[in-house]
Amino acid sequence: MPKTGERMAGGASGWATASRLLVPVQRRLADGFGELCAYAAMYEPVGTVDHFSLAYEWANYRYASAWINSSKNRTRAAEILDPLLVETGWFRILLPSLQLVTTERIPIAIRPLAESTLRRLHLGDDERVIRQRRAWYKLWQRGELTLVGLRQMAPLIAEAVTSSSPLP
Repeated sequence: MPKTGERMAGGASGWATASRLLVPVQRRLADGFGELCAYAAMYEPVGTVDHFSLAYEWANYRYASAWINSSKNRTRAAEILDPLLVETGWFRILLPSLQLVTTERIPIAIRPLAESTLRRLHLGDDERVIRQRRAWYKLWQRGELTLVGLRQMAPLIAEAVTSSSPLP
């Protein structure tokens, strides 16, 4: 029988213990993802451990913004495109709207899954994610963030500003 405070669930002491045990995992996961949300592809200082499917194993963990992780709440893994499978050029940011859209580079067979992911996780044009993108974009526009810094903090926005997309 576990001692008080060592339980993984049930009561405040159980949750405190569970949270304390997750901190090293969360830190390693954040480091592994370069502190970028696996879904939004932007810097996330206080991300959460996302269990992509129900298995509790390292290969199943993703680093995610809490609100995006919560958006997955009632969604099966089969209804979301695994961010670890996404290849360069599958998604792009439109300027100046900062909306995230799919591209023709996504294989036709999984394009509906990619569209579903944008919709279900509110990644395309939800105000919460647009506000984040806008903050990074404005820092870059004002010269307060270099292109190198933008690539590190919001790589899809950096890609958009360096592509043929018109600047506002």
